[in-house]
Amino acid sequence: MLTEVLARFIAGGTMIVGVSYLGRVLPASIAGILVLFPAVTALGYFFLFPHLEVEQAEQVALYTCFGIPTVLAFAMTVYFSVRHVGTNYAILMGILVWLIVGAAVVTLKNWFLGQAG
Repeated sequence: MLTEVLARFIAGGTMIVGVSYLGRVLPASIAGILVLFPAVTALGYFFLFPHLEVEQAEQVALYTCFGIPTVLAFAMTVYFSVRHVGTNYAILMGILVWLIVGAAVVTLKNWFLGQAG
């Protein structure tokens, strides 16, 4: 168990450092796409999927799609607020909006598709 935790920590940290570094040295148009690299999702799948049946892995991947609007809401909040409130507050506001949109997405998912999953 400890070995797996350390592997996840090292892999995740390495990916975040790499993406952050490349984001600083590449043009903004590329950095903007690069910071959306699904580090958490890819690593989550990598460590989770070997323990799942194929059908379960498919369901996890499908339900990941429900998170896409939350990322868009986060990015748009930061974009429209960073000039007015600064980086730290813009990110905090983005996280708050991400949580609100996430709660709305889960509520809508449950309403339209039921509680399953």
